[in-house]
Amino acid sequence: MKRISKLVLLLTFGILLNNSCDLQKENPNEPNETASAAIGVLTGVVSDETNGGVLAEVVLTVNGISKQSDANGNYSFGTEIGTGSLQLSANKPGYIGIVRYIEIKKNASAILSLKLFKKEPSVTINAATGGTVGLNSSRVLQIPANALLQNTDISVTQILGAGIPVQFNDRFIIEAVSLEPSGLSFRTPASLQVPNSLAGINPSLIKAVSVSSNGNEELTNLVVVNNTITVPVNHFSYIYFYVDLSALRYKSEAYEDLPKPTNAIADCNSFMAEYEITLSPKVTIANGQISSKTLAAQVGYDFSTNVNRTLQIERKTGERKKQLYYQFTGIKYLFEILNGATWTELANVELPNNVKVIAQDIQGPAGICHDQGGGTSGN
Repeated sequence: MKRISKLVLLLTFGILLNNSCDLQKENPNEPNETASAAIGVLTGVVSDETNGGVLAEVVLTVNGISKQSDANGNYSFGTEIGTGSLQLSANKPGYIGIVRYIEIKKNASAILSLKLFKKEPSVTINAATGGTVGLNSSRVLQIPANALLQNTDISVTQILGAGIPVQFNDRFIIEAVSLEPSGLSFRTPASLQVPNSLAGINPSLIKAVSVSSNGNEELTNLVVVNNTITVPVNHFSYIYFYVDLSALRYKSEAYEDLPKPTNAIADCNSFMAEYEITLSPKVTIANGQISSKTLAAQVGYDFSTNVNRTLQIERKTGERKKQLYYQFTGIKYLFEILNGATWTELANVELPNNVKVIAQDIQGPAGICHDQGGGTSGN
């Protein structure tokens, strides 16, 4: 996994200036947090799903507020988006747009790195003769003669991965493609062929659905032969191949790490302390039975990007020395497949998506500073 350019977040934690604040606490060892920490902040990196390169000028929108990713693919939203469960959309010309949901919590920074699929070049299909559009030898759309009303530029783009545009929580996606231009229908069905990316599954369990602005249409007459899936399609749309959760499933649960201490201290001279961390998803796949791309498509999150963060705390005049702690929260996923009557683990993923920064007072004489109005003082 590759490292992405550093995102810098300044979250200052400590209590408002009060000379007797430590005496007033029921527990003087509790972490201190300022009101400025009780806001939602959302940051991340946008990159190309295929080559991993960062994407600039991606338009990201949350609650009607739009921003663009910078030259390094970084984006950031601050207090203007509020807190709670929010919808984030990401769009760039030439790429397939996506929508994701993120929980913005008080006193924490939310992190969501995104992938976008670049649309494949189109091929002009003669309406009278029909033709073939092939993303590669294993993903092919065959259009019969007179299936189109006019000559049409058509493209086929694989969309299985973190940048999958539409997600389902009631089925397990194993393959997906996008047919462009969206919304146009065939007069007679075309034939779409894709690989079976989960060869260990019973072929009779594989199904397909067409997803478009007109709704979802379950596709019939699907055939699986020699690890290749073929299905007739009637519309230009997203075509998803899936297995019911009765045979292939995943579970998710929230997790919260314990606060971790660092050696970063805002002492009597510096007033500020910094510490750099790397947020890395943890992905464990059993026996190579499923790809990380298939897992990422199911949950719609990027598993391949490390994000560096610089965390900061501040000590105000009159306060004790402060030590920087941090705490991760996120989601754990367990993926399982049904073998006979037994569920067998396929993979598990631990995805950190929030980091909380804590300024812990250093107790005892060693934590006392004698400054009285700004500037430095003794130890």
